[in-house]
Amino acid sequence: MNTKKGWLFKTSLAIVGVLVIGYFAGCYYYHDHFLAHTQIAGINIGRMTPQKASDHVQKDLDQKTVTLTEAGKVLKEVKPSQYGLNAEIKGSLDQALAQQNRWKWPLSIVPSAHTQIQLQFNEAQKGKMVDLLKELGINNKKRPASENARLVKNKKGNQLKIEPEKDGKQVSPERLGEALAEALSQVKNTVALEQAYQLAEIRQDDPSLTQKITDYQKVIGSEVKLLVEDKEYPIKKEDIQDWVLFDNQLKMTVDKKKISAYLKNLNQKIAGLLIPHEFQS
Repeated sequence: MNTKKGWLFKTSLAIVGVLVIGYFAGCYYYHDHFLAHTQIAGINIGRMTPQKASDHVQKDLDQKTVTLTEAGKVLKEVKPSQYGLNAEIKGSLDQALAQQNRWKWPLSIVPSAHTQIQLQFNEAQKGKMVDLLKELGINNKKRPASENARLVKNKKGNQLKIEPEKDGKQVSPERLGEALAEALSQVKNTVALEQAYQLAEIRQDDPSLTQKITDYQKVIGSEVKLLVEDKEYPIKKEDIQDWVLFDNQLKMTVDKKKISAYLKNLNQKIAGLLIPHEFQS
């Protein structure tokens, strides 16, 4: 009986020893290999080194195609790799490997426990994206451009209001490259050209617009006087409101023509007051 118990104890101890050795062997293995079921852009790179994974991903991406559409109409099926979209992921893979928890490698055996790594690309070559637009027959000069949100005056009262931006349909080569890269990263095979439209840079919710309205209110609320030969000539607030403008860069400026006309009229008024008059009694 004691012999049997001793045999069971030794067997259990041996099994535990094997498991421990196997566990630490796995920890050592996964210090330079990705855990099982690790994926990047839908491509399995589990149990690969970063270099092997990078080569494997690039080879797979070279064969992927993406369909470009606009307004629901198919324009062209393209291979992003032919237009300068090559994966630059070695650095990201090294970082991801350093961050993975190799001590939990047994859990990676279960597919639901795998890690997803987002694919990162180098900046799309603008020239090749421009070539792609030409192939698609896209001529931005014939397409409406986006218009930034701007400050305009009400016809009544010269009060400022924000006029919303207008997004056009001109296609940005950079945004097109980003859209193609994102599609591959998220394992999508279709890109709508609308994703690459050049959007207005200044939106109506831009905090700078409300700040400029506040600044404008301070300016038009100021008391301004002209001093001519020790005499003050106050300027009406309505005139100041009429003079203050905002240029295309939303910088506060003034209408020089209106100011010149005002000064000319004031000069004539002052000159008239200085001319001696003869009175008949």
